[in-house]
Amino acid sequence: SLAVLLVVTVVLGVGAWYLLAGRFTATPDFTNLTQEQAQALAAQKGFSLGFDADYSETVPKGQVVRTDPAKGDRVAIGGTIVAFLSKGPERYPVPSLAGRTVSDAETALTEAHLVLGKQTEVWDDNIKAGIIVSGSIEPTTMVKPGTSVDVNVSKGPAPVKIVSFVNKPFTDAETFYKNAGLVVQRAEDKFSTTIAAGNVISSDPKSGTVPRGGTITFTVSKGPEMIAVPGIRGLSEKDAKAKLKAAGFKVTVQRGIFGPTALGTNPGEGQLAPKGSTVTLYVS
Repeated sequence: SLAVLLVVTVVLGVGAWYLLAGRFTATPDFTNLTQEQAQALAAQKGFSLGFDADYSETVPKGQVVRTDPAKGDRVAIGGTIVAFLSKGPERYPVPSLAGRTVSDAETALTEAHLVLGKQTEVWDDNIKAGIIVSGSIEPTTMVKPGTSVDVNVSKGPAPVKIVSFVNKPFTDAETFYKNAGLVVQRAEDKFSTTIAAGNVISSDPKSGTVPRGGTITFTVSKGPEMIAVPGIRGLSEKDAKAKLKAAGFKVTVQRGIFGPTALGTNPGEGQLAPKGSTVTLYVS
């Protein structure tokens, strides 16, 4: 009959409403409640309450950060709600990075929920190349996840800058560069009319830089080459001059009032004089 049909329709409608909406209600707001306060509110509203934990930058530790379902969302009447209690801000200690390779440091930072930042190469006399000297944040400092930590990475000892020791004692140059970490070698000494004996004529390299442990080589002066003045007594002026020049000397002539015959020299015959120096020839 029509009445029965109407009753069945109403019953089905009510049942559908209950299944789709009537058995649900809105999730209460548990935000910032303590665990005890949240339990009391849940009991008052007829819900079962479970707990979990989550980090929060704003909600104090031990208070509710959020719920599942979220506040205002649909939840079954008498159903279960999970409240997430604040663990406080999420922070991680910065690991010690000094003495590690860059690869090891990156791994350590990743495990600490941090990231490797800028890498700057620096000279260091004590830490070998490729090893981290320091980080931008002190170890054990508590920082947010994802914080970038910059590092200084050793390039090894700084190279030695070459400074000139020309016309200075070789012993001074040797001491300076040995103390700077270079190997000092001495090439064959050479004669010099301008650099005193024992002083540096030149270095190889003469400028720039040399890596620690590298070599610098010095050429050191023996002073001027000394030559015995040859005998020219009795020779003609022309021959005497030629003989003196062939020996490596410059010649000036002092003439007397008689013939052009060589009488002697200053310095005298057999005496040593620097090569290239001037010998006075006496003719008369």
